[in-house]
Amino acid sequence: LQYQYSIYPDGDIVCCIDGIASGMKENAPVMIPRLGVNMRLTKEFTDTEWRGRGPGESYVDSKQANHFGVYSKTVDELFTNYVKPQENGNRSDCDWVSLSDNQSNGLIFIADGKFDFSASHYEVSDLELAKHTVDLKPRDYVVLNIDYKQNGLGSNSCGQDQLEKYRCKFDDFSLSFRISAYNTEETSAVELGRLSK
Repeated sequence: LQYQYSIYPDGDIVCCIDGIASGMKENAPVMIPRLGVNMRLTKEFTDTEWRGRGPGESYVDSKQANHFGVYSKTVDELFTNYVKPQENGNRSDCDWVSLSDNQSNGLIFIADGKFDFSASHYEVSDLELAKHTVDLKPRDYVVLNIDYKQNGLGSNSCGQDQLEKYRCKFDDFSLSFRISAYNTEETSAVELGRLSK
């Protein structure tokens, strides 16, 4: 993996991640959960807005019910409360996502291509260890994932595995995006998203 961070005088950060599958590739798992970046943001960033599929959660093999558009939800509203806690809340085919607080501070993540994102008050390990939703204790920060690719859902709990074309594999990949801070009273995420195209 090669990570390159370019920091500009205006405060923007451009992140470029290039992964080359190497080593003993024959020993790699058949599929992996995701390829992307996991970040933590201050807990005050509770409002999200994105351009991509929505308004509900969507994955590479279950997204047709979610149409392209601009959507907004709180981090709490992104959470899908399954009876057995598990990873959830992914939004797919996005080209930007913003998170903001109630003090007019905003961060926008803009990519040239498409990406998936999820934002939650729980780490993956929290969801895996919980037997029921009452076992979940929110973190004092927001967990943000920006993903180049995620494994499809399939229906393995009650049917078949993911189809081959929806599997996230140990392959080469490139993911790049710009992070910009902005004031939500001076401009909007939609306007910044337009300017990037």
